[in-house]
Amino acid sequence: MKLLKLLSMGVIVSSILFACEPAQKSEDHDDADDITMADFERERDELKAEIKAEIDEVDAKIDKFQERRKSDAEELSDEAEDRYEDLIDNLKDKREELKEELNDVEKSTESNWDNTKADIKKGFNEAKSAVGKAAQEVEDFFEGDNDNV
Repeated sequence: MKLLKLLSMGVIVSSILFACEPAQKSEDHDDADDITMADFERERDELKAEIKAEIDEVDAKIDKFQERRKSDAEELSDEAEDRYEDLIDNLKDKREELKEELNDVEKSTESNWDNTKADIKKGFNEAKSAVGKAAQEVEDFFEGDNDNV
């Protein structure tokens, strides 16, 4: 009877020990870390590309508005010229905000990504919205009444 209990106990202990397989868990854990790093790099690269594309779009808008300003320079009063320059400067400031967001993304690391990703995306969306508003102000400057000239 004692022997049967000891054998049963040995079978239970053996099955518990073999079921744990600590070496396997360690390998799985390393794979999980690799996936996390890959996800981080993918997400960071996607966000960088999105911000760079927005910066390129803003640069194109600034170039377009400056060309328009040159072509309409003779028609603009000094006051309108100053207002138009202020609007373009505002757009340039918004572009700088986007560059700051890009810099934050580039400086981010895997260890701080989860904490900073939401802040970076929020800042990017706010800057992108501000760029849209600033660009619309420039468009409205010329599309509105001729009070500006």
